[in-house]
Amino acid sequence: RDWLLSATISTGTVFYHFAMRLAVGAVVPKMLLHPGRRKWFAQRSFEPKLYKALQVKQWKDHMPTYDPASFSLRENTLEQIVDNCCVSEAVHEVIILLSFIPLLFTVWWGAFPVFCITSVLAAAFDCCFAIMQRYNRPRLVRILAKKEAKAQ
Repeated sequence: RDWLLSATISTGTVFYHFAMRLAVGAVVPKMLLHPGRRKWFAQRSFEPKLYKALQVKQWKDHMPTYDPASFSLRENTLEQIVDNCCVSEAVHEVIILLSFIPLLFTVWWGAFPVFCITSVLAAAFDCCFAIMQRYNRPRLVRILAKKEAKAQ
């Protein structure tokens, strides 16, 4: 019976994470219009050192992209790509927060380790994508600013 409880909890938790990702991916982009200029998405002074320590440059190109066309210069302007980076980051940040909701179910079901492991792993997975967006965006913002300065 213990294995059945663990299997049920694991299946339910995986379903939650899958469904939650789909819901967040559908809702958050509709809430953020032109986010590229918001302070939340500006690079902080400690970030370049953090990215170097995490070796983001080495692994970022190996990460999958849900919609590669949204980051293509052939299909988008530079400003649209910056906005798409911000939206993608926001989606992953919301997912990171919502990844810990299953911990509330330990009140009724127990099995804290199962809920904790799945929540931490899910949050860590999405953290990689948020970091990647924050790593890539400052360079794009600098190019956009130079392009705008030349246009004036």
